[in-house]
Amino acid sequence: MKIGSFSPCIVKQVVNSRPYKGMQHVGIKIRNLAIKIYNLVLPKNPITEKRQIRLIPTAVERLVGKVSYDSVCPKEQMCTNATWNTQVSTVFDNLVAQVQRKNITYQVRVLHDDDTTNAYCLPGGFTVITTAMIQALEEPSDFDREFPDITFEDKIAAVMGHEIIHAAAGHGAMKMQLKILTFCAGKITSTVLPHLLFKRRATQDDNTCPQTKVNKHAKEALGKGIDVACSLASHLFIQSHSRCNEFEADKYGMLLAHSAGYNPLASVWLQKKFVAMEKGESGGKASLVKKGIQLFSSHPPSETRVHANRKTLQEIQSGTLKLHYA
Repeated sequence: MKIGSFSPCIVKQVVNSRPYKGMQHVGIKIRNLAIKIYNLVLPKNPITEKRQIRLIPTAVERLVGKVSYDSVCPKEQMCTNATWNTQVSTVFDNLVAQVQRKNITYQVRVLHDDDTTNAYCLPGGFTVITTAMIQALEEPSDFDREFPDITFEDKIAAVMGHEIIHAAAGHGAMKMQLKILTFCAGKITSTVLPHLLFKRRATQDDNTCPQTKVNKHAKEALGKGIDVACSLASHLFIQSHSRCNEFEADKYGMLLAHSAGYNPLASVWLQKKFVAMEKGESGGKASLVKKGIQLFSSHPPSETRVHANRKTLQEIQSGTLKLHYA
């Protein structure tokens, strides 16, 4: 054998040696552990398939929803209309069957509330729809001629599909996470920043020096001002994030309804219904004050959602928008 050359037998012995195999085994373990940590901290959203930071465990998400469910919708206040309960439950179950995420509890209750037109979903899949909302879906509207093929079940699917997507995408858990992170960031900023701005060397006369007392009061005032500013910024950021979640729930809720055999056009009808209701409450006027308040709202304007849902409908019909979870 020439110097500088390797015999195939020697290479085979090195590859098959115990130290080499041991190092290879350790490397595989480290890689698998890194992948698990990556998927745990930055998992794929089961609806959008986008990577998101996730700090709230699924167990906590389910627990929060379960604890709150009986308080927001007590069993003694549930609707006794058997027809409505059956219709809502049937549509809800058909939609849930199309969702890939199965590690949360999907439940629905019809709350006897004839004054509040609403439906909402708590973290963990605990869903509520009010009798006022069902009445709004049943009553005729001036624009019903535009939607001759829409059934009552399609309308329920539009509402329930939206709420189910909130649960499946973990929107409630993400909102809790954002509140915790922004609260901590605000408190740290309001505490540390004034301290850094008014930092000075300590002397024996610090307690009696007039300038020290002025700095102390200014430091406290600045801390409170920063605290208020951070709270406002946090609220605006969270509400903006919530509006994005509403658009996401509209979009994928329509896909969910379509995959379950319901007409996704009902989501367009639903938002037009809300537009008509809003105009009725405000006398048909959209004031500048109302438009300004929308900045602090967790839901985007219904008129904007009508246009967004029409665009989503076109994407569904053309086949350019596909389900990731069916």
